[in-house]
Amino acid sequence: MVTTATPSEVCDTHRTGSGQAARVAAPARDRPLPTRPDWNQPVPATTPDPTEEDAPVNIESHILLDTTIGELQDALRAGDQPALAVLEGQPTREHRFADYLRDPAKAVAYEQQLAREVAGIDLERLIIAVPMIVTPRPLVGEDSVLLRSPFTGPLRDDLDEYDVIAYTIYDIEEGVTTGTALYTRNPDGTYTFGLDGDETFTVTVPIGPSRKFPGMALLREILDETLHPRADLRGGGDPEPR
Repeated sequence: MVTTATPSEVCDTHRTGSGQAARVAAPARDRPLPTRPDWNQPVPATTPDPTEEDAPVNIESHILLDTTIGELQDALRAGDQPALAVLEGQPTREHRFADYLRDPAKAVAYEQQLAREVAGIDLERLIIAVPMIVTPRPLVGEDSVLLRSPFTGPLRDDLDEYDVIAYTIYDIEEGVTTGTALYTRNPDGTYTFGLDGDETFTVTVPIGPSRKFPGMALLREILDETLHPRADLRGGGDPEPR
């Protein structure tokens, strides 16, 4: 079960004003894609547009999030740190990118690959989920943090860093939501997931993503300025306004 924490419960990339998932500003296609992001230069937070309303997540998206986080937890237990992506629709396609976090150029290329696949799918929703390390930035702002790849080095206790699964969901009806799910790497090599170690309850925290947040390159390729699929990707006419 996925539950959503209020911003005061867990620190996040940039906490939003409620316990709902953050709605992302429109990723216009004329914005240049990050051609060579550097995981050694952590991803900064951006503030969500205060005029945007929070986007609810429907039950189908909750199930997709719950399932994908569970699969990523299994991968972490097995010693892997992949990015997982699901394009849910007709047909549904699932991907596991083993080196997404090792090679920033490949990360962008993988998201561009997903964007090309969307053209051949009657898409209902999608998700991309990636393990990341969060670094709080108290001197910048109470809710401001950076994200970096776990391959850039272990957690730094002096910076109060912690592990998360960062995710982006896009639902045709509900729009874009972004967030994180906290987990802990234990000294004995095991992991603790869920609320107080109860894996049946995964607490997610809404965040306001930067343009390099996982999934943003994909969304810039497939969405127009209204957060709807581009006209050439729509299989059933214009979508109903949200």
